[in-house]
Amino acid sequence: MIGIDFYWGFVLYLGVWLVTIFILWIRELRRLRLYDLKVGKNELCKCNSCHYNFLMNNNSNISRCPRCNAMCILRKRR
Repeated sequence: MIGIDFYWGFVLYLGVWLVTIFILWIRELRRLRLYDLKVGKNELCKCNSCHYNFLMNNNSNISRCPRCNAMCILRKRR
């Protein structure tokens, strides 16, 4: 068995936890950068009857509201 005193055992334990937290933090930053959702005004539509905001398909000008099933027309599509 490896002989280690209390001080170096605590330093080693603390170091392992700090390295683990650092690795998990870097992994989370990478995941957020890969799956970042950027919504522009062209994709966001607001229903006129129930005032519900939802995402539209980028290629269509007409869509149905998911909440009230009303037709939503986006007139200014650029």
